Amino acid sequence: MITIKHNNCETSRLGSRGFSLIELMVVVAILGILAAAVGIYINNADAKLKSFAFNVGSRFKQAKFEAMKRGRNVYIDFDLLRDGVIDNGYTLWVNNNDNVNSTYEAWIDANADGVCQDTEGDCLIATVDFPNRASLGHPGPEIYNADAAFPTGGPEADGPGTKVINTGVPATPRFFFKPSGDADNATIYIYFPSGGVGAEEVAAGPWAITVNTVGRIQLDEWKPELKRPGHSGWVSEG
Repeated sequence: MITIKHNNCETSRLGSRGFSLIELMVVVAILGILAAAVGIYINNADAKLKSFAFNVGSRFKQAKFEAMKRGRNVYIDFDLLRDGVIDNGYTLWVNNNDNVNSTYEAWIDANADGVCQDTEGDCLIATVDFPNRASLGHPGPEIYNADAAFPTGGPEADGPGTKVINTGVPATPRFFFKPSGDADNATIYIYFPSGGVGAEEVAAGPWAITVNTVGRIQLDEWKPELKRPGHSGWVSEG
């Protein structure tokens, strides 16, 4: 008996066919939507401010590490010249002479060896400029510390739309870590303003960076939607 095998050519062709043009168009459209969503998030002011706050927080940790390693007070300073004007960035420096005088004394390389010695003045560890405001696509960042004058409750209680009260010059934001890793209690607020440079209305943020007496560094984000009895509205991010 002869058995004849029939190949189901139609079934085989259907099972191995590729994507149709319509299916490819649907996939491309979905990918485009996802890419647009990611792009919006990356360019979002809140996302940029979060990235900026975490970068500053990492510098605080570096300052603490350097103080413990060097056995000297290390400052993270937003007004290096002590002229009451907030710098367009911040500076990490080592108090290399007496660990008491908090005024930066420029390093003079007397030995011409490129090494900052104890007798040659204070040492710069790093100077970090704020992002170019034009590249951010909006003004900012602005930094005020906890001693600056805020409206009732400050931006930490009201969030975007709050206007900080510019009394001329905010108190100098300056932090330092001791060789033990300890520090003084201090807090700064970081926000993107609505308007030009130095604008007082909060557009994104604020974030708070706080250092306590044992040198613990904490970043908190203000979430106005969480403000209610039993919740301050601040959310710790590390």
